[in-house]
Amino acid sequence: MSILSFFGCRQPESPSDPPALKERQDIVLSKAQKEYVQAGNSFAFNLMKQINKEKSGKSWIMSPLSVQYAMGMVLNGALGETASQISNTLGYGKDGAAGVNGFCKALTDGIGEVDPSTAVKIANVLVYNTHNDNGGGVRLKEPFVKALSDFYYAGVETFDFTADNKAALDRINGWSSEKTNGMIPTILDEVDPRCLSYFLNAVYFKGMWANKFNKDYTSKKTFTKDDGSTLKVDMMSQTEDFGYFGGDKYKALSMPYGNGAFKMTVILPHKGIALDDVAASLDPAAWESLRYLRTREVDVEFPKFETASSLPLNDALKALGMVLPFKAGADFTAMSDAADHISMVFQKAKIKVDEEGSEAAAVTVVGMIEATALPNPENYVFHAERPFLYVISEVSTGAILFMGRFNGD
Repeated sequence: MSILSFFGCRQPESPSDPPALKERQDIVLSKAQKEYVQAGNSFAFNLMKQINKEKSGKSWIMSPLSVQYAMGMVLNGALGETASQISNTLGYGKDGAAGVNGFCKALTDGIGEVDPSTAVKIANVLVYNTHNDNGGGVRLKEPFVKALSDFYYAGVETFDFTADNKAALDRINGWSSEKTNGMIPTILDEVDPRCLSYFLNAVYFKGMWANKFNKDYTSKKTFTKDDGSTLKVDMMSQTEDFGYFGGDKYKALSMPYGNGAFKMTVILPHKGIALDDVAASLDPAAWESLRYLRTREVDVEFPKFETASSLPLNDALKALGMVLPFKAGADFTAMSDAADHISMVFQKAKIKVDEEGSEAAAVTVVGMIEATALPNPENYVFHAERPFLYVISEVSTGAILFMGRFNGD
C-alpha cells in the first residue's frame, strides 16, 4: 500500500471536555453557495421520500450531506451527459463540479467553527486499485486528483485489490471507524477486485442539548406505531422554551444543541394523519418555514432511541434521474480512461439520542467499476408518542446533515 497524498479533515477532533459555550458564528457563503444549500436540501427531501417508500413503517437514519459529498467527488471525474445527470440529480444544474466543489469546501471549512462545543467532522478519501496498472503508474488524471485534494481534502490511497484484498478492506473499514468515532466500524463486507476505486465520505456529529433532559424524569411510556401496535419506550420529559409550530397536519419542535448553531427539528403528525402523507408533502419551501420557529414554553416528551441503517442507494438515485452513471460506458474519463461506471452507492448511518444530546454518523461509499402553515397558540404540548421525522441541520445556512424516521423500533 502506498499513499499518494492524504489531507485530514480540518475540523478538530471531539474534545474530551467541551469548552465553554461561545457565541454562534454563522457560516459565510456566497449568493451562489446559498443557492447550493437550497439545491442540496431539495435533493435531501427527494432522497428522503425515496427511502421512506422503501422503508415504510420502519425506523431509518441517513445523511443526505454525505451522499452530496461523495457524489460531488465523483462528479469531478464525469463528463457530458454522465456529468449532467449527476449534477441535475444533486440539484446543482449547469454549474457542475466547479460549483459543487466550492460549496463543499466552504461548508467543510466553516462547519467546525460555528460551535466549539459541538463536534462535527467531514472527511473524504479515494481508495484506488492498482491491479491493472501494469507498471505504468496510477492512471488517475492529475486535474481530478487535484480537485479532490483542493476542495475535499481527500487523498488517494492505493492497493492492489486482488493481491492485497484483505489489506484494502481493512483500511477502508478502519477509515470508516476512525472518522466516525467508532459508530460505523465497517462500511464494506468485501472489496470487489473489478472496482477501479472506492470514493468514501464520512460525516460525524455529536452535540449536547442546550436544554438537557433530567434523567430522573425519564420513564417507560406507551408509543403507538404506524400499524396501531404499541410498545413501551424510555420517554424523556421536560417543560422548557423551544421553537414550536402547530399546523393543520403536524406539529414541529426545534431543539437546539450547544450554542444554537445546530438543532434537531422534529415533525410529528397529528393523531389520525399518516406520517407517510406528511413526509410526501415536505419540500424545501416547507423546510424554510420550519427553520425559524416562534419560541414557546412547551411540554415535551421525547423518546430515547438508537437507530442504525444500511441503505443501498442505487435505485433511489436512479429514480431521481441519475441513470446513465450506473450504465456500462458512462463517461468518467475526466477521472481515468480506465473508469467505466458506478457499481454501487451505499450508506451506513447511526444515531443515538438520550438526555444529554445526540450522536450521529454516516459513511457513504461509491464503487467505480473499471472499463472492461400558522402557529396554534392554544396547543403547546409536544408528546412524541407516535412515529415522527427528524432533521439535524446547521442553523445559519439551513444545511441538512441528517434526516431520519423513528417508528418505535
